[in-house]
Formats: sequence, structure tokens, C-alpha cells
Amino acid sequence: MVEAAKNLFLIISALFPIVDPLGGSPIFLALTKEYTPEARQALSRRIALNSFFLLVG
Repeated sequence: MVEAAKNLFLIISALFPIVDPLGGSPIFLALTKEYTPEARQALSRRIALNSFFLLVG
């Protein structure tokens, strides 16, 4: 049961940036507040690229 809950949370958290990217941006900023601006930019580009491939697939 706990494993199913973890999997469900993982799926929902993976789909959230795709479904509501503007709503997820404050969460992204809060989770990466210790990162440098360059690291944030690299991470956001990687997320955008992965989201693109997920939508294409």
C-alpha cells in the first residue's frame, strides 16, 4: 500500500509541470533557492527538454 502511494505521488509530481507550468514555477523557485542562477537555468532547460520529449512521446 505504501509503495502504491509513493508511485502515485511520483506520477502526479511528474505530470504537474506539464499540466500547470505557471503554477509550478513558484514551487521550482522555492525548491532551488540555494542554487546559483546558472544552475537554475540549466535545470529549467533540462526540465523543459524532458517535458517536450514526454509530450512528443
